[in-house]
Amino acid sequence: MSSKTPTTFYLIACSFLLFQAVLGADPLFHFCSSSSGNFTHSSPYEANLNKLTSFLYLKTPPSGFGLGSIGQYPDQAYGLALCRGDVSASNCKSCVADASSEIRKLCPLNKGAVIWYDNCLFKYFDEDFFGKIDAQNTFYMWNLNKVNNSVEFNQKTEEFLTQLTDEAYQTTKLYATGESELNKSTKLYGLVQCTRDLSSSDCKKCLDDAIGQLPSCCDGKQGGRVVSGSCNFRYEIYPFVNNQNHLLQSLIKNVNADRSATLAAAKCPFQYHLMIFTHVIERDMFFSKPIPLFLLSISLLCSCTVGTDDPLYHICFSPENFTSSSPYRNNLNDLLGILSTKVPPTGFGTGSSGSGQDVVYGLGLCRGDVKSDDCKTCVVDAGQELQARCPTSKGAIIWYDNCLLKYSDKNFFGKIDNKNKFHLLNVQDVDIDFMEFYQKIKDLLGVLAEKASGTPILYASGDEKLNKTSRQTLFGLAQCTRDLTAADCKTCLDHAISDLPSCCYGKRGGRTVGASCNVRYELYPFVNV
Repeated sequence: MSSKTPTTFYLIACSFLLFQAVLGADPLFHFCSSSSGNFTHSSPYEANLNKLTSFLYLKTPPSGFGLGSIGQYPDQAYGLALCRGDVSASNCKSCVADASSEIRKLCPLNKGAVIWYDNCLFKYFDEDFFGKIDAQNTFYMWNLNKVNNSVEFNQKTEEFLTQLTDEAYQTTKLYATGESELNKSTKLYGLVQCTRDLSSSDCKKCLDDAIGQLPSCCDGKQGGRVVSGSCNFRYEIYPFVNNQNHLLQSLIKNVNADRSATLAAAKCPFQYHLMIFTHVIERDMFFSKPIPLFLLSISLLCSCTVGTDDPLYHICFSPENFTSSSPYRNNLNDLLGILSTKVPPTGFGTGSSGSGQDVVYGLGLCRGDVKSDDCKTCVVDAGQELQARCPTSKGAIIWYDNCLLKYSDKNFFGKIDNKNKFHLLNVQDVDIDFMEFYQKIKDLLGVLAEKASGTPILYASGDEKLNKTSRQTLFGLAQCTRDLTAADCKTCLDHAISDLPSCCYGKRGGRTVGASCNVRYELYPFVNV
């Protein structure tokens, strides 16, 4: 796709930025409270909040925690900051500074707000919240990858986190980490922590309640977190506390192999997806109900050259399995060979192999702007990767940024698949009115959906200025698998567009990615022209 010249320099730069993301340089999430009301510029509350911010900036780093209040009712501001228990004083200070600055940009006039980073949280309100469990401002994060035996893994994870809780609530820092052996080759690593305004008993209650949400948050996932305004836990199958060198080496290794962990765009600037999902329990914005699950992304702006991306997501959707020496396996191998040859010339192909109970159906689709050589590389990689991830499943699908590949023992051609889909989004909020921005997205993608459904390749991309005076341009893409009719393509795309508010409202970029169609928008160009 792009030129490979100065690849090494750019990849090192990208590795550094990825490392910064792992260190927590970007917010995980934020919450602007509407119930507390707003203040005006130059008001006594703003002056008190400014003083409180400076106070917490100085008070928090030495011990990792600080709280305080400034002013008198009704202009009194209460706040606290907490750094992760293993974070150095210098990194804690940087995180608190970043958090206090960023939250004032994201919630400029709100009297109450909270922001979370990987290294710290920062919270303020116009009411005294000290010593009270805040379970209202809670969100989930989890690793996309599943474990093999979810029931056993869930039980061991719960027991492990409960042990850490029993340790944490009895310490002055209300913090504990540890590791537990799952089997001979795998360890489970964990962290639990409370804000230190809580009593020991309330810390335990907060963590017990958070751990109780494991089934709804992270069932069978290799890693996960429940993060609230008063406590949080995290578990992974790799070390993540005071071991950032491990992560950096892993990232550099992946990038140098030209297969960076999940680079989501074909061109820079790109999004680096941390493979974590977030579920927002409650948030004051356009919606009155909880926001569905969506993939959290951290945007990194860098110039780099990347070959075929790693998968965005995969699903082993068939409950039926086959054996390694079965006729179905042989037919699947034949089908993948057919698709690797049939798809690249036009960007799409379908096929089947075998007969009776051993027949396998499949299709491959490349993004409409992808060259045939890159398309072939993607389809071949997809076939190999899907067999590795779903080794015995009779039905599976995998998505890359450049292509998708799907196979099943059932004939799915010409049918809209609404079951197998997911969302991706850019974590950054837009700096214009959310409703106005969503209307622009809806208008542009609606036009592209009409255009795509009227073309033979069922694909369209385009752009539009946000407004007459804006320098910003909105870029979009809409595409369907070509086994659909034009009418079904339009139906699929319309549903995908209608899903966007539940995943990406107010975000600078987002996608609904399905097995039959997908839509995407960004504030930067991401297709080849």
